[in-house]
Amino acid sequence: MENKKFIGIVLLACLVASGLTMNFLGCALKFSTINNDNWLLILSIVCYILLPIPLYFASSSTDNYSSNNPLRAFFLFLFGFIFAASYAIPLVLAHSQIVAIESMGLTLGGCTVVYLSFLLYGYFYGSSNDYDP
Repeated sequence: MENKKFIGIVLLACLVASGLTMNFLGCALKFSTINNDNWLLILSIVCYILLPIPLYFASSSTDNYSSNNPLRAFFLFLFGFIFAASYAIPLVLAHSQIVAIESMGLTLGGCTVVYLSFLLYGYFYGSSNDYDP
């Protein structure tokens, strides 16, 4: 049983690594001769680092399941804002023609793969109490 959990963690790590590789390729490859500002897409990777912080504070606030907890609501709003920003940054940069459409596609694909791996980790390992890292 422990071997299956280890294999699952390794596969999820490979999924995150492939998503980050897509993001870095979107920043590194030059698809057009007009612009050289693909490095701005790194800002979506910063969102990956910032995303768990509001969830940590939302889950550690007192009385987690109360609907009248404004601090928890603020942290969940901040989580949604950061999540939406990680998709909006490449879209806005491509719309304003600062980055190429191909770079935007690679970055959005990388965002989707990384967030899918986060979701799968939470689904398979989030509610199990018998897993000790």
